[in-house]
Amino acid sequence: MLFRSLSLKLVACTGSVNNTVPSLPRLKSLHLKDCPLDCATVDSFRVFESLISLQIQNTLIDLDLSCDVIVGLEDLSLTALGLETSPLTGCSAPHLRSLNLSENSLRAFNLADLSASSRLEVVDLSFNQLENLQPPSQPIPVSSLVLSANRRLRSLCSQTFIGLPQLKHLDISGTSVAMIPTGLLELTGLEQLKHAGVNLVCDCQTTIRLNALDAGMRALFSDLQCSSSVSGSRFNVTDLGQLDSLDCGRPKIKGNVSAWERKIIAVNTAVVIDCDAGDNNHETLWLSPRNELVRRFPGPGSCPAHQDKRDQIGRAHV
Repeated sequence: MLFRSLSLKLVACTGSVNNTVPSLPRLKSLHLKDCPLDCATVDSFRVFESLISLQIQNTLIDLDLSCDVIVGLEDLSLTALGLETSPLTGCSAPHLRSLNLSENSLRAFNLADLSASSRLEVVDLSFNQLENLQPPSQPIPVSSLVLSANRRLRSLCSQTFIGLPQLKHLDISGTSVAMIPTGLLELTGLEQLKHAGVNLVCDCQTTIRLNALDAGMRALFSDLQCSSSVSGSRFNVTDLGQLDSLDCGRPKIKGNVSAWERKIIAVNTAVVIDCDAGDNNHETLWLSPRNELVRRFPGPGSCPAHQDKRDQIGRAHV
């Protein structure tokens, strides 16, 4: 039993750890902090294929993890290493439960890299330089997502949260997120939202939808503030008084009736609408000739919102 739980932790070491490698072929847990390590001499960590926990912090290393190592990990923490790309790209991590890539230099992260991680619970991407967070290609069971201190992160799209249906804890503190994506408001299991330092732009849809939520869910957003782009005034994001400031007015229905074709479409059928999808920070709806309400869902890979504007193809359900 002791042999199976073998672990090694080296902190502030002055010599190379490579001399210990041959004698630890079944190491389960490896934690390196402030230790120099020549990755080439350990062949991309392939000698550590028995690892289930790998933590490397503030260590001088040209990291090139083998997928043969990643595939068996349950806990992966690579912090303060200056990483510019995700080490999981192209790898499968079916056993992963916790991923910590904080304090690096990531500008983009694709949650689709975690699609095979059916046990993943915690993802920490804080203190990076994220500008782009791509949504997962299929739902993953993450319950905690930390995005704090990513000042360049300006938007999050609904598709991201549609792909995280079990999310309970979200931290967007210290980001530049300007609007609440509608997908976030649909997370019925959300229990905690940290948002210190976030300055939203007021919009009609978010306020109306927040006031339609139950009291418990609405309370998560009760301290959020937004600024009116019309008057410059600041409001609580749930304050209906901002609607007058924004001059929201009545919804406008656009379309050329003569251009519509008569087609029979079954309920819950996905269709492609070749028209302007509008601003993906907001929800887009169409009214069919039979007075059916059609709601647009952004397709996979169509985030963030500022990129969505270039995509004129909308996916909808009727």
